[in-house]
Amino acid sequence: MDFLTGFPLIMQQTKTLVRKNFILTMRNKRIALIQITIPFIFMGMLYGMRKSSTFLSNLPGLGNAVRDPKRITDFAIPPCEDKLLIRNPCYDFAWSGSGNPRIEGIVKRIMEANPGRPIPPDKVKSFRTKEELNEWLVKNPLTTPGALHFRQTKKLKLSYGVVTNTSSYLKIGQIVEDYAFMHQLPLQLAATREIARSLLKGNKLILFL
Repeated sequence: MDFLTGFPLIMQQTKTLVRKNFILTMRNKRIALIQITIPFIFMGMLYGMRKSSTFLSNLPGLGNAVRDPKRITDFAIPPCEDKLLIRNPCYDFAWSGSGNPRIEGIVKRIMEANPGRPIPPDKVKSFRTKEELNEWLVKNPLTTPGALHFRQTKKLKLSYGVVTNTSSYLKIGQIVEDYAFMHQLPLQLAATREIARSLLKGNKLILFL
């Protein structure tokens, strides 16, 4: 009996494996049908995605690249008088960290760069330490919507915290004030923005587009 070797042996084994797989596949025609149709389904999906992408890119205002998008809204620090419950005289915000030139510069820029309304100095109250500010908040409820705690631990390391003055709470009918959106978020965004500017001041910023 002669044994095949080389390329004829490879062809014989290939034909045998193909025949074996075909027989096993035909025993479950549902799986065979799925295996045949899935590639065509994905090809159709890719074709549809490409056509929709081409269609959207041709629409005016949708497909054009926007390199300098316009600002939709400004999360400005609102006047303290806009708060639902407030006592006069009131402050737009208070802050701790007085005596640190860098922190004082950041707070000054927060006041000057407040979108749509620069904050006057008499509407901001400063404290030297966090403890002094917290004590004042407890003794003077409903006097300011919120406060910023600044702390510089290293030359380029500056941390901050946002605290809202919720020492007192009164319920008036069904009126609900979104405190986080109206008061806490504007303070957080303003502090983050000006801290980032202070870190980038005097340094070159390289953008990879």
